[in-house]
Amino acid sequence: MDETEESGIWTAFEEVAPNLCYIAKTRETLSDLVSRSGSMGSLLESIRSLMVSVENPSFRTDLKILGERLQRLSKRTLLER
Repeated sequence: MDETEESGIWTAFEEVAPNLCYIAKTRETLSDLVSRSGSMGSLLESIRSLMVSVENPSFRTDLKILGERLQRLSKRTLLER
């Protein structure tokens, strides 16, 4: 991922942060996933995969909220190209 894409990801996180129960845990998880993902598509897939294995329903909801916001960012970015 390039710097612009990463910046957009963190901006999206900041936008949804007030709606999250586990802000620090979600930030840490996102940081880990961004460092291992080469593209927005692989990041979104990693979030979806993680959601399936997370037992805590509130954290799973946090990942869902973040994933949906990143999906909208991804679609908007594709439309701008």
